[in-house]
Amino acid sequence: MRVVESKLCAVLALVMATPVAMAQAETDDGWSGKGEMGLVKTTGNSETESLKFGIQFVKEQEQWRHRVAADALSAEDDGVTTAERYGFEWQTDYKLSDISWVLGAFRYESDEFSAYDNQQTLSFGYGRQLLDNAAHQLVGEIGVGYREAELVNTGLTESGAILRGLLDYSWVVTDNTEFSNRFLVESGSDNTFIKNVAGLTVAMNDKFALGFGIEYRRNSDVPPGVDNTDTITSANLVYNFD
Repeated sequence: MRVVESKLCAVLALVMATPVAMAQAETDDGWSGKGEMGLVKTTGNSETESLKFGIQFVKEQEQWRHRVAADALSAEDDGVTTAERYGFEWQTDYKLSDISWVLGAFRYESDEFSAYDNQQTLSFGYGRQLLDNAAHQLVGEIGVGYREAELVNTGLTESGAILRGLLDYSWVVTDNTEFSNRFLVESGSDNTFIKNVAGLTVAMNDKFALGFGIEYRRNSDVPPGVDNTDTITSANLVYNFD
């Protein structure tokens, strides 16, 4: 596990360097975000206990909104790497009104233990605030884009147009407890990728919280011997940069 921790620390330093610097330098200019790390149990193409790191940042401006997220997951079992995944997302929204926007979104993922060594998508679309009150918020987005993906073990690349859909829901259960669920689908002729992340966060104070999450991932088209579905169950310590 020492090797895993060393690798994760190195990756964490890389993926966090730019966003954290942005947050520290521009907190008064609209940046907010959080970082988390925790224990993870995975099932599916990799079955192991490991560590996970992740960051998310949002910058709100009068006409624009920028979102950035990065994560890393790695584990070893008896000296053999059993899980290694790195991901990065960037989205920019141009606000049409208080409740609607047009968007451009980029997503990259490297995962040697799934059906694809890496996937990257670039999409454009429309988003809308479907629900917004003191307890509940729901955002919906729909769009089109382009996807490239390298098949595991073969090096062959699939590419083509995709449809992208997203639903992002949050519920303030109590003063210090929040439930969230984010559902993403990217569907093309070669593959449909689905990712659903459900989480419960319990705040301990203004800066720290405990987070519990279940992540479901599915690729519809996979090579023989590779599972369609992976699940990640995690318990995390969350730090708010706000």
